[in-house]
Amino acid sequence: MLASQTRPSDAAQAVFAALKQHDWRQLATLIDPASLEEFREDQLRTFVAWARQKDEIAAANRVHGNWSLDIHNDLPPAEIAATKDMRVPTLAGSPTIGTLAAESPANFFSRICRAAYESSHTWGYLGDFRTLKRDVIGELADGDSLAYVLYRREARHIEDNTAWIDLPGNLKIAPMRARDGHWLMVLDDDIGWGPDLGELLPTREEWPGERAPKLATRTRTTPLQRLPPGAGPPRRSAGDAVRDAFAAFARGDWKAFATLVHPDRLAEFKREEIASLIAWENSRDARERAKREGMGVFMMSFSDTLTDSDIAQAASVKTPVFGGSTTIGDLAQLAPAAFFERWCAVVFGAESIFASRREEARRIIGEVQETDGLTQVVYQASRWKSVQRMPVVRTLDDWGIYLNEDVVWHGALDMLLDKP
Repeated sequence: MLASQTRPSDAAQAVFAALKQHDWRQLATLIDPASLEEFREDQLRTFVAWARQKDEIAAANRVHGNWSLDIHNDLPPAEIAATKDMRVPTLAGSPTIGTLAAESPANFFSRICRAAYESSHTWGYLGDFRTLKRDVIGELADGDSLAYVLYRREARHIEDNTAWIDLPGNLKIAPMRARDGHWLMVLDDDIGWGPDLGELLPTREEWPGERAPKLATRTRTTPLQRLPPGAGPPRRSAGDAVRDAFAAFARGDWKAFATLVHPDRLAEFKREEIASLIAWENSRDARERAKREGMGVFMMSFSDTLTDSDIAQAASVKTPVFGGSTTIGDLAQLAPAAFFERWCAVVFGAESIFASRREEARRIIGEVQETDGLTQVVYQASRWKSVQRMPVVRTLDDWGIYLNEDVVWHGALDMLLDKP
């Protein structure tokens, strides 16, 4: 199988095949060794933290109290030695932490995958993790030894006693590294993702008798954007549209920035933010009560639908963050592009805590066309050197960016609303 990996996407397909077949040893050979070592260290830190706090967690569970793991940033030998005789009953054979620490990264990874993805006790999609549909849509080289494979993984969630399968699913970016003439995958936010492996910690009293409920399963498909009827050749490439958008963002030219956002996304963005402002006003009493009671976090929820009646009821509410006596009604009357310009000026203004976002460097790696109307532009942001993607959708004569959480994210304004 290794010999056949002439391209990064071939290697990714081999990973998905090994996962589907539950061939954990083979899967380990397809993962970059440095990534396996990092995986081993991360999981060992989690097991050691559980072992240190085992009694505390059990006591909290008995009274239905709260607890959190204190996971250290490093793993000195003394910590492993102090917990080496503690057994982990959720793994086959209940190995001790000392045994796990002595295993090679590949064997450790195989053991964890076997426990996580073959056991019937896991909730959510983990129990059927190997059956998740994964479709490669393209690859991009970033130098001679690094590449990225873009693929879609079906999304699953439970709603009204139904397990929904949403296609084509979420877009993932798999980093691939070339070693000794073949490509290997770097673990990221899909296979072996740490938060998904939390079920392996024996932190619940009902372990291991608890079972996931039997639910009806339904599939729904959301079509991806296509070339609009009557469209002609675009004025620039998708990559150039994103590059121009980043330049406008960096210099704070919000009018130019708005012209580079797809009109449909501008309208959608305005609905989302107006709905959030209304929800913020409606939650005023609950937020004040949370402050009085010393609650550090307040979860605000709002409807995905926004009616004229909702806006009319909140139209007179002032929003000082937008300056003067601006009301929600005033904002609702703005055209989507004008609202977006006002929003960016507030969120990324010189006095804002988010102003530094404009100073980040963003290096475009390349683009992958997914449909005739949708292209994914992949780039690297200077913050944490993270690799991101910007969806870009065709208009009649150009490309319009669809925004992402790196540049403009829902919730940023909420953090400014209570500022004096």
